[in-house]
Amino acid sequence: MKNSLISNCYQLLLPLTRLLLRLGISWREMSELTKRAYVQAAAQDYAEKRRPVNTSRLAIMTGLTRKEVKRIRDLLAAGNCLDEVRSGAADAVLLGWHSDPEFRAANGLPAILDIEGEDRSFNALTRRFAGDLPPGAMLKELVRVGAVERLESGRLRLLRDHYAQVDITDATLDHVAQAMTTMGRSLVNYVEDQDCSGNSRQH
Repeated sequence: MKNSLISNCYQLLLPLTRLLLRLGISWREMSELTKRAYVQAAAQDYAEKRRPVNTSRLAIMTGLTRKEVKRIRDLLAAGNCLDEVRSGAADAVLLGWHSDPEFRAANGLPAILDIEGEDRSFNALTRRFAGDLPPGAMLKELVRVGAVERLESGRLRLLRDHYAQVDITDATLDHVAQAMTTMGRSLVNYVEDQDCSGNSRQH
């Protein structure tokens, strides 16, 4: 039963993951958001049964540690459900280029960078913000998605400060999010209607 459930969940996640990749949402970001969603959903589900929600019970339900649950509950209670989500390496490089004074020109705009060099180069930028990822691979990907332009001189210009494989409007994103939310709620309702144990309806 559990293997079948895991397999079906994997199939459910694949199209969602493809969408997230196109939108530039990294595994690191999604992992943190998923933890928060687990805690929030478990707390809401438990509260609906009019039972006191405590950290230990949420840790058991979600599989997270009590320390993680407490951290997330504190964030949610403060209304910071999206704060402190660390971005992926590509986003970190682009944002660093856009905001770090060392990689900005005298006019305050992101500088045109040489590829190589110890100071204020793309390689130096990548080493600072992307750790041990190869600068060459990072450059190819950022050029591919249209975030960086390679000039005729061979130097590089920043075109946008975030990583994404597609460029869509906020209105389109809102529409997609609303559609997925509606579909998700419908699936939850269907599963609860098919529940033979009666657990979803016990109080």
